[in-house]
Amino acid sequence: MINIHRYLTQEQAKKCVADSDAAFNSQLVGIYDDLLVSHGRFHGQAVKAIALCGPTCAGKTTTAKILTSLLEAHGKRVHVISIDDYYYDRKVLKERSKNGEIDFDSPDTIDTKELALTIREIFDDDENVVEVPTYDFKLGTRGEPRFIPVDDRDIFLFEGIQVFYPNVYSLLNAYPTTSVYINVMKNLQSGSRTFPCVDLRLYRRIVRDFYRREASPEFTFELWKTVRKNEDDNIFPYFHRSKISIDSTMAYEIGMLKPYLDEILPLVPKNSEHYYRAQDILESISDFSPISKEFLSPDSLFHEFI
Repeated sequence: MINIHRYLTQEQAKKCVADSDAAFNSQLVGIYDDLLVSHGRFHGQAVKAIALCGPTCAGKTTTAKILTSLLEAHGKRVHVISIDDYYYDRKVLKERSKNGEIDFDSPDTIDTKELALTIREIFDDDENVVEVPTYDFKLGTRGEPRFIPVDDRDIFLFEGIQVFYPNVYSLLNAYPTTSVYINVMKNLQSGSRTFPCVDLRLYRRIVRDFYRREASPEFTFELWKTVRKNEDDNIFPYFHRSKISIDSTMAYEIGMLKPYLDEILPLVPKNSEHYYRAQDILESISDFSPISKEFLSPDSLFHEFI
């Protein structure tokens, strides 16, 4: 639990943002030792892959960037591989679906045969080049693959909500791999008002999807049902597999998200089943001081969402 204040001066807000971002980054200090020294051996072999997992809007993208910078500062060469690039073509997924609607969170949407081939090329093959697919989400098909020349310096960082899915994790866990889990792990508390950690991720997603993916808040609310079911079925039962955990809760996030939520949530129509949920959120944040995104450092995690 993190206790937060609803009313902050500009200087207090600036300090809150700086302190929260510093606390998050401090979790990553010494990550090189944790990943590749303390957990850097697997049956006598050096680790060549990192599995980075977390639920939606936990902050995986920024964490992958920071881990890459830290590892490269220690002489490693890092290649980030998104599990999203192993989706089957949209045409195939529609043919397999029951009603023509694709559940991209389902473990069955991942081409594990193609993923297994990539992993074998990393660990088993004598070739010095690894072929990695790319996925074009606009077209719903595979694009031109990437060809990555590798040597002993290379680390492959597999990133995605699907990393701990049993059918994906079993492929990686058969080889020298270490794992990192990131999530919003603490509730925010303001007086008698509690903001559960799962709701914080929803707020992040409403803002991110509206501005980055042109998704209406009503669409995000509706999608959230499937997202949460998938997390409960395929992520949370397995997060204990991680060797390192990172908490991305920010003390400033209600104030930071407030101006955007104030703009977005009134768009939910009164005849929507999500109208009262939107109104409840607006009411719960109504007396918070807005916090400017100008206070964020260039590498802040929160750039993922606003």
